[in-house]
Amino acid sequence: MIKVGVLNLQGSVVEHMKILEKINEAFLIFIIIGSMYFK
Repeated sequence: MIKVGVLNLQGSVVEHMKILEKINEAFLIFIIIGSMYFK
């Protein structure tokens, strides 16, 4: 039971990391485009 819980926890952490990476990429692209427009 404990092993399954740990595996589920690790899986959810990986999912969150992937989501955060996508958000970071979108944020960086947004900043780059914004800096191009506001120069």
